[in-house]
Parts: sequence; structure tokens; C-alpha cells
Amino acid sequence: MLSQRDQELLRQQEQANQRKKVKYPRSVAFIIGTEFCERFSYYGMKAILTLYLHNELRYSEDDSTVIYHVWSMLCYFTPILGAIIADTFLGRFRTIFYISIVYVLGNAVLSVSAVPPVFPELSTKIGPFEDLVDVCLESCGIFNGGNFHGNPGVIHKGRHRAMAYIYNIYFYAYSSAIFVAGYLAHLYKLMPPQGSVLTDVWCCIWHALGRKIKSKESKEHWLDHAEDKYDKDLISDVKILVKILLLYIPLPFFWALFDQQGSRWTFQATRMDGQIGSWTLKPDQMQVVNPLFILLFIPVFDTFVYPLLARCNLLKRQLPRMFTGGILAGVAFLVSGCLELKLETTFSVALQSGETRVTFINGLPCDIALNVTGQDPEIKIPQLQEHIIKSIMINEANTTFNVTLEFDEHNCGNVRHGLPHYEIVVHEETAHAIMITADSTVIKMVNIEPPDDYMKSDSGLPKLRMLYNLDMVPFNSSVRLKGKFDTYDFFIEDTPQGHTSGTKFMEVEPGSYQVFLPTLEGIREEEAFTSFDVKLGGVYNFLVQKSLINVSDAMTVNVFEVTPSNSVHIMWLIPQYFIITVSEIMFSITGLEFSFTQSPSSMKSVLQAAWLLTVSFGNLIVVIIAEAKFFKSQAMEFFLFAVLMFVDMIIFAALAVSYKYVDELAEAKATSGAVSDKEGIDNKVFSDDETKF
Repeated sequence: MLSQRDQELLRQQEQANQRKKVKYPRSVAFIIGTEFCERFSYYGMKAILTLYLHNELRYSEDDSTVIYHVWSMLCYFTPILGAIIADTFLGRFRTIFYISIVYVLGNAVLSVSAVPPVFPELSTKIGPFEDLVDVCLESCGIFNGGNFHGNPGVIHKGRHRAMAYIYNIYFYAYSSAIFVAGYLAHLYKLMPPQGSVLTDVWCCIWHALGRKIKSKESKEHWLDHAEDKYDKDLISDVKILVKILLLYIPLPFFWALFDQQGSRWTFQATRMDGQIGSWTLKPDQMQVVNPLFILLFIPVFDTFVYPLLARCNLLKRQLPRMFTGGILAGVAFLVSGCLELKLETTFSVALQSGETRVTFINGLPCDIALNVTGQDPEIKIPQLQEHIIKSIMINEANTTFNVTLEFDEHNCGNVRHGLPHYEIVVHEETAHAIMITADSTVIKMVNIEPPDDYMKSDSGLPKLRMLYNLDMVPFNSSVRLKGKFDTYDFFIEDTPQGHTSGTKFMEVEPGSYQVFLPTLEGIREEEAFTSFDVKLGGVYNFLVQKSLINVSDAMTVNVFEVTPSNSVHIMWLIPQYFIITVSEIMFSITGLEFSFTQSPSSMKSVLQAAWLLTVSFGNLIVVIIAEAKFFKSQAMEFFLFAVLMFVDMIIFAALAVSYKYVDELAEAKATSGAVSDKEGIDNKVFSDDETKF
């Protein structure tokens, strides 16, 4: 029997222990630092992967999407192998360390493959795919070697309060991936391999199913058939695990939508205008919006949104939050589908069989009037302007048009004469550029080769070429365009069309370019002659020709738009990124919290592996739908994903309604006088007045 004084001292000691700050394990810094570095490399590659496959390796949008999601699928599937290796053979620390070496080698291969003169084959296909395989293998080590779930080298008994804070820090590392950590191996508590719980769970389930099929004995639960081989604690934990895994079945569809930020949404951004003042926002740079929103919104939701909803008795449990997050993911794809419908109105329409396109470019210093066979009325083109006939139907593959030209010979510079008529040969499914210029004093009409490449670039970059009429400049001279960061040379080549011809189209960076012209000796001028701007998605011809106004050797430069630049601004992507980020916070972070609080301690790593598998299978769903090619319109595919997500969440809600949280089970057992130490003891964060799903 303690005295009153001793009881008071004991009470004060207990209060002091409660106030004592729970310290983080020192090894947490090591794991978070490793995660920063690994995520920096992974997401740095992931951000540009689809555009690299499409623009550099020349895969189609569908094939690039498939490769991207197959790679993502493998990155989230191989951690299962990593878990088995870590738990059975090497241990967590050595698994992380050894496979990180593979990661470094993979990035080295990618760097070397970017040097075409040294390794031309590596620079095309082999090197990049070798690196993708290495990253998949590295994910095998990092994700399961470094997870916090049930890792005795990281989280020790009695530190579950710190777990919530560690999860927030871990997710920040996962989202931002900008911190580089040192190698601090001595802070990590090395644990020897103790067997894989994954294999134990699988063998227990398989054995129970086999016994159930063969045995006629009735059991309370089908897993009880494994009692002859496995202990009751493991079977009890597996029962809880199976109940949670049932809720995991609909989860892959969320990841099917979410991971398209790096594929379909990136391609969508290539068809938009990224000009913001003097700065151009690139399509792959839009992927930074999601992690930026994550970093901003996590504290907002924890501090304001969830408490406010709790006051209204809404979304106080994890499963309703996950359901809401899934619905929001579908809404995000409805928004992206509507945006894609708007973008489709700005796309160039490909010429069909029996159809041609003709652009007349008036390079003369006066207005002209054209009469073209089959075209009514008369075509009037002001000086240094163009007239585009986007579609002309022809009966044969090759057709000759007769063109007559009228102009004011008294008000057209040095130009005095023209032919009675001109003949131009056009071909089906071809966009012709007809340059109207002059040799000395006589007008000539040249059908430029190669023809106009009027379709927008797949990369979203502007396309540009030079047309020229420079008979006083030697061949192989060049006109240089110098931008803020890039320089491009367009050469005057010796072609069948002589000094009046055109170059091939070249993809250039958007922005303003200064024009440096050649001298009569072929030497480039040191001072810029003029400048002009090109914008994302635009296709341009710029005409460099001798002056037709005076007899000097002066030149003129004019720019003609073949295809208008992108008109829908890239900032219109922000709403769908905002919605998908809110969706991720409510679905992904809440889902991880649900998995940790509802599972037994021995099953936490298994649920972590199952969670990663949902991401893997989600990417597989994208691969299947992309390969099926249900629709030609990308907007329709976005709407399909939205509808499938809504249906998926209805299924999730049906499964979640009957789910009982561990605190409810603990309360029910406490009422009957049989509280279990395994269920609910670590989960005291829920109050009695909380609503069910």
C-alpha cells in the first residue's frame, strides 16, 4: 500500500512522462534522405519520359503512353521482389544499398547513351530502355527496403504517436524530391533477415484454400482450415488482412487516372499555348503543379478543411474520404475531356484523298489579283501577304491549274512584266506553297519544294523554314536565326529550283529570333537585319529575297504563317490539376493512413506491398485501354476514364458500407468483456460520435 506522498510522486512522474517529447529514431533521417534522392531521379526521368519517347525516339502518342505506363507498372510491381529479397536474404539495409548501386549504373548508362558520336546505338533505343529497367530494379529496393511499415530497424514499440508525423514528412519527401541526403549508415539499426511475411501470408492462404476444397469439415472462417499448419495468431492477422484487401480491389482505377498526368495530360499540354510574358512554360514542366499543390494543401487540409468538415459531421472516417477522392478524380477527367474538346477545334485537319491545299505567297512590292482555274471569285492578295486555299477537290492524283495574274506595273518597284498565264501542278494530299516573286523585272511563280508541312509538330514546338530568292548570294551560304538560348542556320542549297527555293521545316524553340543575313561573298553579317517571333504550335515560312524596289543589293525578310499557333493557354490545365491533387490528398494519403491504423502490426508491410500493387495494376489498366483504341478522339477516352471511375467508386462504396473499423470491433468486444490485444489497441484516434461510411 503506497503512502499518499508516494502516490502523488507517482502521479507527477506519469504526467512528466506524458509530457516528454517522443523522439524520432535517428534512422528516419537516413530513410527520408534516401527517399529524396531516389524520388528526385525517378520523377526527373518520369517528367520527360513520354515526350522523350515521342519526340526523340519517334514513338506515336499511344505507343509512348503504353511504354510509359508499362514502366510505371513494373516500378510499382518489383518492390514485391524487393520485400522478399530484404526479408529473406539480404536484410533491408543491404537491399537498399546494393540495388542503389544498380540505380547509379542505370543513370550512368543513360548519360553515356546521350553521346551519339560515341555510342550511336545506345543513343536511340538500347540506352534509355536499359536505364528504365534499372530504375524498375531500384524501385524493388527502395520502396520495400525503406518502408516504415513494421520495420523494426526504424520504428520501435511505443512510438506510434510519432508515426503520423513521420508519414507527413515521408509524403513531403515523396512529393518534392529536392533534398539530397548523405550516406549515414551508422544511424541505421541493421536487422538480420527474418523471413518474408509475404510468403507466409501467401502460403497460409493457399493452404487454407486447398484444405477447404478437399475437406468436408465446416469452419467458422475458411482461413481456419490452415490451423493444422499455421499458428492462430498468423491466421487471425490474415483474416483482418483479407478483409482490408477486399477494399483494395477497386483502388487501381484511381491510379489509372492519376498517373496519366505524365502521359495523356502531358501530350494535352503540347497542344496549348505556354507563353507567359517573356517566359514559355513547357508541357513537361506542368507536372510540377501536382507536387507543388500537395505541399501547399496538406497543411491546409489538416488544419482547416478536415476540422471544418468534422464540425458538419462529414468525412470524419477514412473510407468516405477515399470515396470522395475517387469521385474527384473522375471529375478531373471530365474537366480534361471538356478542355480536349476545345483543343480539337484548333487542330489542323489532314488532307484526304482527292484533296489538295494551295498557299499563294505574294513576295512582290505591290498588290496582285489572281484568277485560278475552278476558283471563283478573283483572289486579291496585298503586297507581302499570303492567301491560303485550305481545300481544293481534284479529280486526279496530279492536276494542272492555269493561273492569270494582274498587277499595276507602274507601282510595283522594279517589276514591269508578267506572263499571260502560269501553270502550277498540284498533287492530292499535298499542301503547296506557291511563291510569287521576280527575276529582275519579270514576275515568276514557283511551286516550292518541299511542300508545306502544315500539320503542327508532335512536340508542340514551332516549325519553321526559309523560302528564298537570292540569285546574287553563293550556294551554301546561310541565314542565321539567333534566339535567347538557341541558334539555327538555314542554308541556301543548290537544288533543281536554283536560287528560288525553300529549305526543309525545322522544329525550333518558341521565342524571338534575330536574323543575320549573308553578304554577296557568303559571309554572314555581324549585325542583325531584323527579328521576328514564333509561338508554340505555329508553323511558319520566312521569306528572304533580294529587294524588288531598287537596284541595290539589299534584301528583305518577311514572315508568313502556315498554321496558327496554339490559342488555348496552358493555364487552363490548372483546374484539372487542382482537382486531381485534392483527390490525391483525400484518396492516397488517407488510404495509407487507413491501411496502417486498421492492420495488425505483423501485416503492415504486406499492406504496403498490396498498396503498391494497386498502383501497378492501375498503370496496366491504362495500357489495356490505350492499346484497345476505343476512340479516335482523346476527349472521348478521357470521358471513358471518368465514367469508369464513377462506376468503380460505386463498387468501392458498396464494399465499404459493411466494413467495421477496428475501434468498433474493440468497443463491441469490450462490451462483451473480451477485449483483444491484437485488434484496436493501437488505434485510439477515433471518437464514439464519428459517423460510418
